[in-house]
Amino acid sequence: ISENSNYLEIIFKRLNNESLAEIGREFELSRERIRQIESRFLNNINISSNDFRTGYLQFFEKIVRNSVQKTL
Repeated sequence: ISENSNYLEIIFKRLNNESLAEIGREFELSRERIRQIESRFLNNINISSNDFRTGYLQFFEKIVRNSVQKTL
């Protein structure tokens, strides 16, 4: 997917609203590099950051609701 082995972890952290600075410190990358990774990912799937975050959260909320309903 990318030359960075932590690519997916970085993307998931950004989707969970972790700041560029927090992620940058964890992976020893600049905030700008984290922003570029996120931007490249979103450009590849042709969606805005806000739309993707909303869809991503709704997807997981649906999974949680279904799991809860199955246990009841």
